[in-house]
Amino acid sequence: MSMLNKAYREVQASTSEGEEAYIELYGRIIDWTHELGRIFSAGSSGSELAEKCRRLVLSMNALINPDARSDIPNRLNLLHNWLAEELVAADRERSQEKLDGIRKVLIEMIGIFEALRARRAMGRSEALTENSDTGKT
Repeated sequence: MSMLNKAYREVQASTSEGEEAYIELYGRIIDWTHELGRIFSAGSSGSELAEKCRRLVLSMNALINPDARSDIPNRLNLLHNWLAEELVAADRERSQEKLDGIRKVLIEMIGIFEALRARRAMGRSEALTENSDTGKT
């Protein structure tokens, strides 16, 4: 198992839900793209860091559970593949514009996973309220 896969599994295992892991890892990639931007501005190559970002995105891809009832996992895989390609292109072109686009997508993804987390939490609190009303725990 690669170091990135191991780190992802540890993040996921240390949280109650997978949404937390995605939020954390997308945030990490955003931070790294800011660092890439600084590297590009200095006229240097960011290939090593861009590759690190690309590997993290693709390792997240490998850990998605396919669900026959939904095409969301496939769409998430496609998004991650696109992100990986854009990271390579941003590095090749030393493009701040591409990095900005990547960050915008990742920020939106964080928002989606935060909404999922909130919805799940609301469902748990409603279940707790129901159980306390009926005397169940």
